[in-house]
Amino acid sequence: MNLYSRGDVVLVDLSNGTPNSTSQFVSPAVVISSDTLNANLDTLIVCPIVDANGISESRIGATFLPQDVTGLGKNSIILSFQIRSIDRNRIIRRVGSLPALYMEQVQDGVSAALELH
Repeated sequence: MNLYSRGDVVLVDLSNGTPNSTSQFVSPAVVISSDTLNANLDTLIVCPIVDANGISESRIGATFLPQDVTGLGKNSIILSFQIRSIDRNRIIRRVGSLPALYMEQVQDGVSAALELH
C-alpha cells in the first residue's frame, strides 16, 4: 500500500470508472486526511486543485498557490469547500507536498466551510 501524507499534492483519476469510459479525467488534489487515517484506510480525503484563472490571493474556502509551490507549473487554487473521499487506487502519482503555511490556510478553509470553529 502506497503511503500518502497530509499535504501531499497528487494527480487523481476522477473518471467514472465504467467499462465504456475511454478517457481518464485527471485532476490535481491535496490530501487533507490525517496521516493516521492515510496509513490505515484504503481511502484518502482530498480537496481539488484548479487553475487560478486570474485569482491572485487566497479567499475563504479557496487557497491561492503560486506556481512554484505545487509542482504543477501554474498558479492554482485549492477548493476547501469541495471535500472528496477517494480510493487510493485512483491516485496516479504524487507531485509534491505543500508547505505548512498553505496547509494551515486549507485547514482554515475546511473549518469555515463546515463551521467547525
